[in-house]
Amino acid sequence: MTEQIVPPVPGDGSGPDTSGLAPRLDYRDFQRTALILSGYRSGSHMLKLSLAGLAQMSGPPEPLNTGIAGGGTFTLGDMLAAGGPRSSLLTHAPAALHEFLARFFATTESERKILFDVKYPQAFAFGVNGDMDLPMPVPVVLQEFAKLGVPVIHLTRRDVVAQAMSLLVAERSGVYLTRTGEDPGDGYVPIRLSPKDVLTAARRFHHSRVHFETVLSTLGMRVLPLRYEDLSSETGIDVLRSALRFLGRYADVPAGFNVPTRRQSSEASVINADDVRAFVSARAPELQVP
Repeated sequence: MTEQIVPPVPGDGSGPDTSGLAPRLDYRDFQRTALILSGYRSGSHMLKLSLAGLAQMSGPPEPLNTGIAGGGTFTLGDMLAAGGPRSSLLTHAPAALHEFLARFFATTESERKILFDVKYPQAFAFGVNGDMDLPMPVPVVLQEFAKLGVPVIHLTRRDVVAQAMSLLVAERSGVYLTRTGEDPGDGYVPIRLSPKDVLTAARRFHHSRVHFETVLSTLGMRVLPLRYEDLSSETGIDVLRSALRFLGRYADVPAGFNVPTRRQSSEASVINADDVRAFVSARAPELQVP
């Protein structure tokens, strides 16, 4: 059944309007949507901006990020800050998700394919379906997208220790990305990291990746697994081409194409990186890159 979106009333220009009832959800919008599911520091921004630029797709900021609000597209941060009636996140999670998506889609360009960027923790924003219709509890967000056949690009990193160091360096320095051609400046200064903190973060990334691989398989979603290391390597163009084919988009990827953001090289600023790796290897050898 298809319902027509009622566009939101324009606000004061500072961001999407959050007043009144939610617009109706047009399920055809799911047909132009693809998920990019990943952990933090997996290169999702690099992938999203590359695909959006090459194939005229829309790559809005993370819609389920509660720390983003007042921008060009509706986010969960906007929804939580909005007044007025809405379904309860606790008692009617699927309905609340549909209300959120109706507002989100109403603020996107209607003709463009949307790259819906979701980090692992954000997948639980609308709770978990614990009815056990499936062999395991699954995030409501992924289950609803699975029902409507939304494809998923699952972006991970082979080297979760490097991923953990990248996250901790970004949190300490405040530098989360640098666009190609920009000087990173003083963002990356020598940093000493706690080996124990790196081990904890690396384990979380590893457990998350394994968990969501199982969830995606359980839901029977159509998935393209990609690795950050392949995307940022010399064969990155071939990775982008495979992603475009998976999404049913065809665009010329020039031989000299440069990704919009710099490759993450945070480990170079960790002055005790060798000690950190030795610490992790001694306690969790399964986390080391084969």
